[in-house]
Amino acid sequence: MSIIKGFSIATLVVVGLACTVALCLRWSEPQVSSLSQYHGKSEQQIITAIGQPIREDEFGIPEQGQLDNFRGPVHNTYPPDRPANADVRIRELTWRDGAFYVTAWLHRVDADWLVLDTCRWHEGVQF
Repeated sequence: MSIIKGFSIATLVVVGLACTVALCLRWSEPQVSSLSQYHGKSEQQIITAIGQPIREDEFGIPEQGQLDNFRGPVHNTYPPDRPANADVRIRELTWRDGAFYVTAWLHRVDADWLVLDTCRWHEGVQF
C-alpha cells in the first residue's frame, strides 16, 4: 500500500511540474509578434496556410491623421502624409490561433492582393 501511495504522490509531483513548465513556456511567448514568413505571399497562399479568416475588413489610408496603433504598421509602407497614398486600399484578414489572434494586412500589387504586414497578438493585449 505504501508503494502505491508513494507512486501516486510522485505522479502528482511530476504532473504538477510538467504543468508549471508548460505554463511558464506559454507565458514566455511574445504577446505581440510578426509572422514575416507570410509577408509578400498572396491572399490565397496565406488562406491556404492558416485557413479561412474569422473576420475581413477593407479600409483606406486616412488623408489626415493616423491609423490606430494596431493598424499603424501599414504606415511604414503607406505614410498618410503622402497624397499618392490617399487611393490605397488595405484588406485586413484576422484568424483565431488558440489564445492569440493573427491579422494580415494586404495591399494590391498589380492584380493581386499580397501580404504587406502581419501581427500575432494575445487576446488580452490592448493596442
